[in-house]
Amino acid sequence: RVTSRDGWDILVGENSLANDYLTTRVASPNDLWFHVRAAKGAHVVVRTNNRPQSVPPGTIRQAAELAVAGSNAKHSSLAPVDYTLRKFVRKPRGSAPGLVTYRNEKTLDVTPAK
Repeated sequence: RVTSRDGWDILVGENSLANDYLTTRVASPNDLWFHVRAAKGAHVVVRTNNRPQSVPPGTIRQAAELAVAGSNAKHSSLAPVDYTLRKFVRKPRGSAPGLVTYRNEKTLDVTPAK
């Protein structure tokens, strides 16, 4: 758990089981969900208290940076991070822990911290 510079709660999964639990059990439908595109890594959730439109751009950027820091893309020069509302994230039946599909995403390009 991290508090953003703007005061919003950001939750980060540390492994596939934690990602699974965070996404399927902890996150609310209107929370923002983040993951690095096409890479293994952390699921990140911004708790929105049913006000996703109120999350400031700085918090969105910070959550995306945390997603990159917890992924295989942390050493690349640029990492695309997808984010969407949790209600658009689905876990396919019988899939491995942490594996999800999602839709209605936006993408933010993040330069990983060196």
